[in-house]
Amino acid sequence: MEEPQNVRSRRTRARLLEAAWDLLVAEGPEATTMSAVGKAADVSRRGVYLHFSSRPELLAALAPHVNEELGLEASLASVRAAPDA
Repeated sequence: MEEPQNVRSRRTRARLLEAAWDLLVAEGPEATTMSAVGKAADVSRRGVYLHFSSRPELLAALAPHVNEELGLEASLASVRAAPDA
């Protein structure tokens, strides 16, 4: 699913992704349900589904979000620039 155009929707999406990440780290994948993510982000279950049509879609969106938040791409720059392993 594409990044929302309006600011409010982008903030809601970011809250959902942060809540999903927090749940995943603290309680594991089994606890990272759509309902639990919505509750943690203070978004209705229906609101979660407006942003992510399924749990796999939410979890797939989580990877690039976490990479960006943690700066993983920048931390790998020197590794990628190295002439060999």
